[in-house]
This record gives sequence, C-alpha cells and structure tokens, in this order.
Amino acid sequence: MIKKSSKLPLIERKFCSCLIKVGENILNPFGICTKSVYSTRGKKRTKQVKCFNNYDFKKFSKKQLSAYKKSTKNKKKHKIINKYLKKTKVKN
Repeated sequence: MIKKSSKLPLIERKFCSCLIKVGENILNPFGICTKSVYSTRGKKRTKQVKCFNNYDFKKFSKKQLSAYKKSTKNKKKHKIINKYLKKTKVKN
C-alpha cells in the first residue's frame, strides 16, 4: 500500500498502512493506529505523519479508496482518489 520509493521510516509506514486497513471499518482510525503502532513500542507520535503522498493507490481496493475519501476533507485529494476509483475494478 505504500510506495516502494517512499522515504518514510518503518514505523510511519506501518502507521499509514494501519490507517487504510482500519479505516475501512472505522471513520477515524487515528487513535487505534497510534496506540497499536506507537504505544505498543513505547513511543509517542510527535508529529503529523504525511501518508497521502506515499500511498500507492493502485494497490487499494474500491472499499479502501471510498473509506479514505470519506475520511479526508481536502478537495484536491478527492480528485486524485476519484481518478483511482474510476480505474479500480471491484476487488472486495
């Protein structure tokens, strides 16, 4: 789900992946992912993780794309997600 060329540290990659996987079922997965990825390792998330530019949307299912679109309010991101929603075959 994360681009191979991404320069995110491993813990941030796991956090971003968690957001997508948990976000399919829950509108706001940030608390769950912060606890499962950071707190279980005894760390704190001290900054906002920039996941959007590191996602490989081609690997997302239609359900994941739709859930991610609902969770963001940014219109530019909606356009990009809509482009992939049109291309995505049903993988659910």
